Amino acid sequence: MNSSLRIKIAPLLMALIAITAMSGCTRDLHIVKYPIFWDHSLRNIAVTPFQNATQMPYIGTQVSSDLATQLQISGSYDAVYDRAQLAQHLSEQELQIACGGDPNQAAAAMSKVPRVQAILSGVVTTCNWPHTRRDTTVTTERVRGRRGRIHIRHIEHHVYTNEAEIKANASLVRITPSGPQTVHAAPVHAYVKSEGEIPELTRDACLTAAREQILQALLNEFAITPMTIRVEPSETFFTAAGQPYAGKWPKSKKFSISQDRDIVLTLILPKICERNKFTITVSRKDALSDLINYEVFWTNEMTTSPAGKQFVFNPAELAKTGGGPGDYVFRLYTSRPTPDIEHKIKIEP
Repeated sequence: MNSSLRIKIAPLLMALIAITAMSGCTRDLHIVKYPIFWDHSLRNIAVTPFQNATQMPYIGTQVSSDLATQLQISGSYDAVYDRAQLAQHLSEQELQIACGGDPNQAAAAMSKVPRVQAILSGVVTTCNWPHTRRDTTVTTERVRGRRGRIHIRHIEHHVYTNEAEIKANASLVRITPSGPQTVHAAPVHAYVKSEGEIPELTRDACLTAAREQILQALLNEFAITPMTIRVEPSETFFTAAGQPYAGKWPKSKKFSISQDRDIVLTLILPKICERNKFTITVSRKDALSDLINYEVFWTNEMTTSPAGKQFVFNPAELAKTGGGPGDYVFRLYTSRPTPDIEHKIKIEP
């Protein structure tokens, strides 16, 4: 191969190797994100039509209707009452009061609806959906004519812009014997823009995308939402021969029955994993059954602890349970039947 060509290709190969190596050192954890206010005792809510403070007709009703539907699908609550369901229990006047924005009056009206514990209401404050904008720029080009003369030609370039913006405020108010209490309130914002000589999104598509974006923002605030996070197994689920010293873990994958060193299995997860349940199993490599099985509910205390959650094993006792020295596997499961992370160790005589 030509040496100059080899010099050009080498950096590309190194980059590809680096990318491959990076992709192999992370794993996906499939978790659910809980709202910050989450309380398992709050099981039945009513979603009232959002008020509309914009010039866009029906946008408040559309946003709240989408939200009620998706909350029902998500399974975040046992029951989610939308306007149609509320109308089965309330007169039109009572429904208007329930949707009027006054927490005390809404709570009083909602007392006629069986089992409703809280009201999710809001107002759409902004809905900007301008007509397609056209911006024109002019460039010049030197052109040689048939007789060799140079002419200046002016060329117009048109860039079209479609955009949509929605802002809303939403709050969840719990109905209590002492009066309504705000559980959680949040502003949400959506903005979509598409531009170019032929924009990827039409004007209508931008508005649709903004509605989807504002819906997702509301779900992030008030619903349990599934998500996938990426972690490094070597920093998340590993074994060590003791506690960290000067910020460094004495990590190890080899342990001995004859040496006085425990196996310290350590699980360290980010805050977003709080309230999720994880399963940890211990088995001999290639075995068809587990030797040990743990369930871990991730808490704030575990997040804030530098040592995370630890499980300590005596190599001799684990080997005795597993049939002697050899290869063993620790597995971390989320909600899936297959392990998200596997960590292998060796127990020697």
